[in-house]
Amino acid sequence: MWLLCLEDQDDQTIKENNPPFSKGTPLSKKKKKKKKKKKKKRRRRRRKAAMRITATTTTRIIAKLTRVTGLKMRTRTRRTRRQRKRRKKKN
Repeated sequence: MWLLCLEDQDDQTIKENNPPFSKGTPLSKKKKKKKKKKKKKRRRRRRKAAMRITATTTTRIIAKLTRVTGLKMRTRTRRTRRQRKRRKKKN
């Protein structure tokens, strides 16, 4: 008889100490740790802006040369990719 009582008491204490899983977050839904983003190394630009030649400057240079030499220099006209494709198709 006293053995049964002891078992009952043990059950009670176990239930109090270990609550059911309904409380709190379930084990399967544990929050994942966020991965740290790797820092990119910045590349230094060695060339100065003055060194870079833009389209307008090249046309100016060509214009000056044509004036001085009297020869006509061919300049590449700006065409879109679509225009180039159409031309290719025709030939």
